[in-house]
Amino acid sequence: MAPTTMAPTTMAALITTAPTTTAAPTTTPAPTTPAMIPAPTTTPALTATIEAPTVVILSTDIDEPYLEELNNTSSTQYIDLEARFIDVCNGIFSAKYGNSFNVCYVIEFSESSNTSRAGQTNAKFGVVFAQTNSTQEIPKAADVAKTLIDAVSNSTFNVTFVAASVTVLQTTVLNSTTTSPNIAATTAASAATTAASAATTAASAATTAASAATTDASAATTAASAATTAASAATTVTPTTRLLVTFRSQGETFTSDLLVPSSATFQNRSALIESTLKPLLKEAFPSFHNISVISFSEGSIIQNVVIEFLSTSAPNGTEIGKVFAAASCIIRTFNIDTFSISVDGTLFTQVSSGVSHNISLITASFLVLMSWILSSQQ
Repeated sequence: MAPTTMAPTTMAALITTAPTTTAAPTTTPAPTTPAMIPAPTTTPALTATIEAPTVVILSTDIDEPYLEELNNTSSTQYIDLEARFIDVCNGIFSAKYGNSFNVCYVIEFSESSNTSRAGQTNAKFGVVFAQTNSTQEIPKAADVAKTLIDAVSNSTFNVTFVAASVTVLQTTVLNSTTTSPNIAATTAASAATTAASAATTAASAATTAASAATTDASAATTAASAATTAASAATTVTPTTRLLVTFRSQGETFTSDLLVPSSATFQNRSALIESTLKPLLKEAFPSFHNISVISFSEGSIIQNVVIEFLSTSAPNGTEIGKVFAAASCIIRTFNIDTFSISVDGTLFTQVSSGVSHNISLITASFLVLMSWILSSQQ
């Protein structure tokens, strides 16, 4: 059925409010190609309830000296430890749970509260399991903790975990009607952190080479120290909030290359998702800072992205869900199944209403068009 054409100045007709419970519609419409400025007249239904991913939040002490720099997500110390930590966790949980496991991410590093380990580092992190229609495939939180304890007790890794300190803090349950906790600290994609770690290593090698080539080692050390002090004084630690958003591209074909962050397929689709959604989020939320794709999973194609805001008070899941739902009607390079959008493990739902939002349809269409033109020129 052809969409009804209209010329709205806002996204009021496209953005909807979230009811208090999640319904399970009964039929699935055939996917259609969205017009540039459509005005859908009917709301499609699904054949089954799409579940939000399960997130298990854990805490553990690690045998790493705690440094103040670990409060700054942009610091070399944070990026290096985060990359090593995520690499170990991803290896442990993917070996145990296979395709049910999705990704790990760091929420924050802090000083251990155990007096016997004063001065050591504590890590709070999330373990995300893939979307599924069967809760039988999702392990219980206690089993997730035991998997980590068994692995670190019997093997040596690049990060030394204190097995006795592993604790379950929170579990976001599938299809819950309660509000999930706001994972409002630091999250990062494994691919992004690995790249950052590689860049740090390269920078360190370059510094070593430069130092070796310097004839006056003492002068070079003094200059480096002065530069470090100046950089430290110039750095301002800005509080950030990071939210995990998941959505499905219905009818698009998943390939195994999307499981490999270094593959061209992964990188190209990540760039497409990020460049398309970034201008829309920036227009909608003044505190928006960045969006990063952390992984893809099968089910047509499921995208897992982290959105970062430069404040401790980010927009709520409903506000973010509305922007993604509205974007589904104007983007042309991929599609967003509005029934699959979840924010921090809570499924976004919508009903027809006239709620207004501070991003206009014409502006959003223009931003998407410009991002498409720029990406096609690269």
